[in-house]
Amino acid sequence: MFWRFGFNSNSSAITTLLEKKDVKLEEVLADPDIIHELKSNNTKLITYLSKRESLLDLVSLFFSLEGDRHKLPLIACEILASEIPQITDAIVIDHRDVLQAFWNFLNVPYSPEPTYAFQSSYFLKIITVFITKRTNDMLCFVKSSPYHLDKILSHLQDASIMELLLSLVRLEELPEAKGIVQWLYEHELLINLVHRLDPHLDSEEHQIAQQCLSEIVKISQTSLVDSPSIRVNPLITQLTSKDMIETMMRYMLDRQAPGYTSTIMHCVSLLIDMIRHNNSDLDQQTPQNEPDFFVSLSDLLQVITAHIEPLNQILLDRDRKTVGLDRLKICELYAELLHCSNMSSLQSEHIGDDFKSACHQHQVISIMIVKQAKLTDRIVDTQEENDRVCAEPKGTRLGHMGYLTCIADEIIRLFEGYPESVLGAIKDTIDLDRWYAYCDHQLKETKARDSIPLGQHAQTPHDEKLEDDVVIYDASWPNIQPFEPVSVKKDLDPFSVTEDETIYKKEEITAIPTSNA
Repeated sequence: MFWRFGFNSNSSAITTLLEKKDVKLEEVLADPDIIHELKSNNTKLITYLSKRESLLDLVSLFFSLEGDRHKLPLIACEILASEIPQITDAIVIDHRDVLQAFWNFLNVPYSPEPTYAFQSSYFLKIITVFITKRTNDMLCFVKSSPYHLDKILSHLQDASIMELLLSLVRLEELPEAKGIVQWLYEHELLINLVHRLDPHLDSEEHQIAQQCLSEIVKISQTSLVDSPSIRVNPLITQLTSKDMIETMMRYMLDRQAPGYTSTIMHCVSLLIDMIRHNNSDLDQQTPQNEPDFFVSLSDLLQVITAHIEPLNQILLDRDRKTVGLDRLKICELYAELLHCSNMSSLQSEHIGDDFKSACHQHQVISIMIVKQAKLTDRIVDTQEENDRVCAEPKGTRLGHMGYLTCIADEIIRLFEGYPESVLGAIKDTIDLDRWYAYCDHQLKETKARDSIPLGQHAQTPHDEKLEDDVVIYDASWPNIQPFEPVSVKKDLDPFSVTEDETIYKKEEITAIPTSNA
């Protein structure tokens, strides 16, 4: 192809083809240089592809996409996602019926088949181009009908469609897209997602809802100073409201429902994300002069405080022989509450006696878990039991020791963060000397061992003997020589070479003779 070196004629083959009367789109797409000509701003080609009839044909080809079996649908998708301004404007501005025809992909029922996933990935890619290039026009289109959101929500099982929804939320960061979160709030996005946590639904619905809600929390992360976020917004405010938290707690405590365990796990994961992303760490200072810097967690704390007793009953259920992931999740929630660390900031906001009472109750809960449950003593006892089991022949580590290490870390953070209020209340009840000895020895050794990268081979005396005794090659064999080290990135990476170079070179594989020392 001489055009690549600047020797092309004034008229390319595709330009000549377009000069014919009644040329068909299939003929144009069959040209092997069509994408290059498009990227080179071939005026005739762009004009032809920007026609309404051509765009409708391209959309029709998108709907016939079946993996990589057919070439023309793939080329059609690449053209739609090519970021050519004329084509984008023709679809988004000039011919809204073409955009609506493409958007009607969301009318296709969700399917777990690979073909659907392949189509949805291209749908996301193309729609993202449209939104990026024509943000205002695309948002006007999306908000033109409430059914557009309903269609997106009906396809959340697919990762690409979920990413499309989250992309709409992230647009709130852009000045020209302000108001999209308010629109999503008014059309009850949060209510739809929270209701998917109902324990009478299957676990897939729970996972979808929790993943989507957790991502919205992260997008709204208001306690991380240097991270991009949309700050306090109607979605995160509604999610942390008393009604939403009470709904989640009601779902979590419906122990007769078939999906009860799954609901607990996903609801608690969501609650933990809400605390972590809207609450500053112990060593992080948050600006106090910005009223929208973090979300108030007063309602969340009040509701959890009111339901501590039924949550404890789940933990104390003696009819269950195993701990279970649901009870471990509740313990993780308690650990997160123990270092819910901007209590002092929240208490100074003068937001009413009820919330101050909840803050005080939070301190009481923290002390109760450590003091009355003798949590530190039980951790040390379990560590000693684990050491005894491991010391026996063929002894193995107890299965829950990893969780115990995490809980111990949380208790250390609690003690360091509130040395007066917490330690002062429990110092006469628990054996602090025994706890500190555990932290200085067993816990430190466990964390040091767990930090060692996996896969490293410790050299043994047997290995050293092999190095001394085994002869890898003999100098009397003239054609057998050690190979040069292979660079994986250089020799095996197909993207590290140019188009005209081969990946493997014969002379690089042949042994290079070296002089015998």
